[in-house]
Amino acid sequence: MEYEPDIRDRAVYDHGKAQVQEYAANLIAAGTPIEQARGVLTDFVKWEVYGMALRRPVPPKDTLPEHIELIPIDEFDTTRVSPTLGDQFRAFIKAHLAREQSRALSAENLILDLGMRSRLFAEHANALQALVASARKADDCVKLATTLWARFIDHLETGGTSFRAPHYAAELFFTVVVRLLSANILTGTALRSDEDETRAILTGRFFSDRFRLSNFVERDYFGWLADEAHLPGFVPIAQRIQLDLTAYDFTRLPTTEVFGPLIGQLGEETQRHLLGQANTPHWLAERLADAAIDRLPRGTSPNFVDMCCGSGAIVAECLKSIIRRNPALAIERLAECVTGFDVDPLAVSFAKTTWVLTLRDQITRAIHSVTIPIYHADSLFVASPTAKGLPASGAAHIDVDLDGTIVRLPAVLIQPEFRQVFDDIVDWAYDTAVDAGTSGEASQITEVLAGTRLDSALAAHAVTLDSATTQAARTGLFHLARRMIALALARRNGIWAFILKNTYRPSLLAGQFNGIISNPPWLALSKLANNPYKARISDRTDSYGLRPTGPSFLHLEIATTFLLYAVDRYLAADGQIAILLPGTIVNGDHHQPFRDGSYQTATRPVTFQINELWDVKRETFKAPCVALIGQKTNVPGVVDAAHTEGFVSDSASHEKVEFSVHTLGSRRTAWRISESGASATAGAAGHLTPHQGADIMPRTAVCIRVLDRAGAEWKVETPTTTGALGHVVADSKKMKSARFNGFVAPCFIHGMLQSKGLVPFAFDPRLPTIAVPVVRAKDRSLAFASDEEIRAMGFRQSASRFARIERAYEEEGIDKSFRAYLDERGKLLKQTFPASGYLVLTGPGGSNTAAAVYELTPKRSALLVDQTLYWYWLDSLQAADYYVGMFNSGPLADQIEVFIPEGVFGRRHLHTVPWQVTPLFDPGDLAHQQVAALSGSLREQVAGFIESCPDLEDPGKWIKTGRRLIREWLQSNPDMQSLNKEAAKVFKKAS
Repeated sequence: MEYEPDIRDRAVYDHGKAQVQEYAANLIAAGTPIEQARGVLTDFVKWEVYGMALRRPVPPKDTLPEHIELIPIDEFDTTRVSPTLGDQFRAFIKAHLAREQSRALSAENLILDLGMRSRLFAEHANALQALVASARKADDCVKLATTLWARFIDHLETGGTSFRAPHYAAELFFTVVVRLLSANILTGTALRSDEDETRAILTGRFFSDRFRLSNFVERDYFGWLADEAHLPGFVPIAQRIQLDLTAYDFTRLPTTEVFGPLIGQLGEETQRHLLGQANTPHWLAERLADAAIDRLPRGTSPNFVDMCCGSGAIVAECLKSIIRRNPALAIERLAECVTGFDVDPLAVSFAKTTWVLTLRDQITRAIHSVTIPIYHADSLFVASPTAKGLPASGAAHIDVDLDGTIVRLPAVLIQPEFRQVFDDIVDWAYDTAVDAGTSGEASQITEVLAGTRLDSALAAHAVTLDSATTQAARTGLFHLARRMIALALARRNGIWAFILKNTYRPSLLAGQFNGIISNPPWLALSKLANNPYKARISDRTDSYGLRPTGPSFLHLEIATTFLLYAVDRYLAADGQIAILLPGTIVNGDHHQPFRDGSYQTATRPVTFQINELWDVKRETFKAPCVALIGQKTNVPGVVDAAHTEGFVSDSASHEKVEFSVHTLGSRRTAWRISESGASATAGAAGHLTPHQGADIMPRTAVCIRVLDRAGAEWKVETPTTTGALGHVVADSKKMKSARFNGFVAPCFIHGMLQSKGLVPFAFDPRLPTIAVPVVRAKDRSLAFASDEEIRAMGFRQSASRFARIERAYEEEGIDKSFRAYLDERGKLLKQTFPASGYLVLTGPGGSNTAAAVYELTPKRSALLVDQTLYWYWLDSLQAADYYVGMFNSGPLADQIEVFIPEGVFGRRHLHTVPWQVTPLFDPGDLAHQQVAALSGSLREQVAGFIESCPDLEDPGKWIKTGRRLIREWLQSNPDMQSLNKEAAKVFKKAS
């Protein structure tokens, strides 16, 4: 803020603005985000207010006054005549000096003001950690809740159960923030809460007493903050946060969900990637909601479920779509229209706030108690603090683990018709435990009393049990109450009712929905922590027939498992489906069982019809996305151009296009959603079937640099990432810092062919050197040597070095031995190619195929092929040149484009597709001869190009720089153009 004596004077005015620019530059250089900076120039008669922008991009710390552009956003003249001038001036001062109610409630502002990189978070992070540490030490209930949080959350992410205090405190911060935000949203004003009101907000009384929201605040993993023993520590923190929130204008609510970026930032800052959440943009969520609702039979009310609701974006758009169709719908009915589940407890808190934000006007008119239908539960029901999974179909009972003690209840109690009964009896057991905890004395609970409560609950909800089940339920309820009482007396209660009622909610709502609408996690099964959660999801995948064959199972994503489980468990007959899936479902090899419809005849069959597939605009998510619109059926669905429609969808348009199915050989298909194109079949009637190289890794365990060749065992060291061989070990994902310096006998030393040496038409002859306990015999067969055999051969130091590597594998948690890992699926020992001839090599990934011939000679045959290459041995150079020419050609790229999935960094997973579409070499075919001759010429020309290219003197630059430079050079090469023409003839003749 700059004061000048009279800003009517132009020179004074210009000087004042320059001062504002200088202050702003200093503020931004000191770390204030430019979006939060505001400038004021005044002579106390006239006032001008400015926002800031940079004239050109500069790092914040380098900001100078001349970089600042002042953008007028408001002004006030105190000399103007108005009967309300005083009120207007007070509002002006509050908005721009006190900054009260001046900021829009938007995702951008929330992440700046409240995110983990904000001043507000930094101000309170240490205090919250201290409160957590103190409470865990003093209160067993807090220790229980935080330990269960660690067991549940970290178990999913890392497979561990360690308590991460900074991570928990960060979630606690956001738990406080959403309660305060929700209070402001509901009242429609920026509250200045006194201590009593702040306490009411934190404990939940504010929401239940004033707005009839019975479960906005629950006794969850953070519920202990509302206990009187701990609440006083949180009140002053909450009041300071509340003071900052007065900057927001709560009279104007956002039209879109605003918390997704906060969850995303939390994931980045804490390495918290719980099941791969991704926020859904509002336009896409709205379009999904409209698609699902429009397909319901006329007169049918939506009763949808989002089984992975995240921060509630899709739930919000469903509710808004419903309100647009029926504006008079009361909150009590709206609360039954869309249910949300999420395995992430913090996401549930955000989703409840999104629900409140969306329905504020309806909530304020509520005349009955309202339960927000957002629950903390694993919708796949494979992870729970109290159970290992949903009981198998037909199981008689469920075993509930309450802090190490098993309580057995009849399984019928978690069936949908007993939903309210289950809630009532859990609440009764919890209430008796609370009474015991308060009095410090064990309640005189008996099985008779438990039976009385059960009978009254059954009668109240008009359901019945047979006599045997009734007795089992009475006994189970009695033991449940007794166990909760014991935990209360031991100060280990408080959270169990919340866990029970939320954990079993998916089962209690099974088969009750007429629509599923969701964006489930896109995460490869291999990315999940190696723990029981992963194993049970894998079992679910198998039961639906989704597991692919061969190496592609490593890339299997769990989104389709979520889809099938939701259709199976939650969707009623003829229910609607609107779900987002990774784009790889249309052509990824790992999704072939899904495209084949294998789930329709699986061990647990699921049948539904895919009516529409939308190709969602590429920039919407980091990876390509497809929306699937369908309907549950009682007969197998059919996916083809006659039954399935294609659409291209972005924020501005939703256009109908062609849908087609493409077939490669006898096994693989691809779905295409494009403006043109009919279904087609590709693939040669006969083709070479290449071999994939071996899993020669981790690189630090196998790669060596030979220091001294003297003696029977050579002195070697592990290359470092900063040395000349840094490119060889730079990509190590495991054992990154491992070093195995020592001695190795030369019979165990081999060259390694890997994709980093591959460019179109050439392979780098400077092979990395590896040492593995494998010996090649004179007949070219390969065999592993055990440490005992190596010592018997007289190579004591070699055996010692390999033994150290074996131990490192164990310490790293690699689930196979050193030798078994190297020969995964027999890929190493099958490399018995002769000492002469030609290896045709292609890479498994990338946007374009790169292929080359590697000539074997007796002096160049002591080598092994790594898994980053596919290989095939030929005795004919002409044949080898033919295949390399076809693989590097433009027509081949056109043939395979539809079958190559696209990832974050473009097309990937070429694998063997180029080989499958390329016809076998026919030496008598003129076009084949021409391709081979041109390819051989290009092989020689590329070798010359490489010799004259300084960039390729560095072997670390071949894969990126080399491939790019050579492809650019080939584009204008006459022989390459001729080769493309001849290759097109070959493919045309074979079609």
